[in-house]
Amino acid sequence: MTRSSGLSSAEVCARIPDQQVIVGGGSTIEDRIFQIQLMNPYSAEASADITAFSESGRESSEALRSILVPARSTVLLDLSSILPGRESLDLLVETTRGNLVTYASSEVDGDQAVWRAVAPGEIWYVPMPTFSGSREVVISSVAPGEVAYQVDVFGPEGLEEAALEGTIDPGAQAAIDLREISPAALAVRVVATEPVGVFARLRIATGFAMTPAVPAANGEWLLPGAGSSFAGGSRLVLANVGVDAADVVVTEVRGESRSRVISLQPNQVLEVTLDEISSDGVSLSADGDIVPLWLSGADGAVAVTTGFALVSDG
Repeated sequence: MTRSSGLSSAEVCARIPDQQVIVGGGSTIEDRIFQIQLMNPYSAEASADITAFSESGRESSEALRSILVPARSTVLLDLSSILPGRESLDLLVETTRGNLVTYASSEVDGDQAVWRAVAPGEIWYVPMPTFSGSREVVISSVAPGEVAYQVDVFGPEGLEEAALEGTIDPGAQAAIDLREISPAALAVRVVATEPVGVFARLRIATGFAMTPAVPAANGEWLLPGAGSSFAGGSRLVLANVGVDAADVVVTEVRGESRSRVISLQPNQVLEVTLDEISSDGVSLSADGDIVPLWLSGADGAVAVTTGFALVSDG
């Protein structure tokens, strides 16, 4: 988490490195700073190739080929210098040796967003809060052919399957503004015909934030840091994407933890305001399939992140 006057960002850590990941939603137009961080936490050297796609198609740059990352070190790539003036950038990061963790960061108008790369998948979920600015779902494709997608919406009207449909050209992205659907809190499920990366993007005049969608709903979640140093204006968005009602135990973790039960009807999306007392994070335990998102906004800045699904061994 990063926070200062007029700036905030938050993202959860990666767990197991994937050999092929997508970073979507980047841009290097105007004075935007867009960077990729390749982290090698292991004792052997690693290397990667990055394939970039923009509105002009597949990009070519030797600076993105055969990138060496020494053991237990990090390499930072400034796409603003390597590929300036691109309105939209999607990156396919392929680890050719060893293991790497990939993150992206961007700075716009003084605010910062940090988001992690994701392994491509065909199904994604993400809740979206009520918000005064734009709420966008960015679908990023690095497939060699056209990709079809549909967006199912969970919200005030229940579940609307295939509320939006479209296609993405090879190596392109689709940015879907949800303001046209409903101003209320909602959640979306993206289903694509080929593996893609899906990201949530929130933007206001003075700030923006991004986080990846999650590939599956779950009954147990941990949102590390939710509420910590973000007291006042910090809230959760909880979506029940299952077919049955679900009771969710929301626990704000601190010295004197507070738990409460939130009831969600099938396909319902609710916002839950967190206490103004700083916490170390939030744990969620539900008797159904839910998807959470954490949002914080203060001083004209905004931070957003999903969480870790805790899958029981039993």
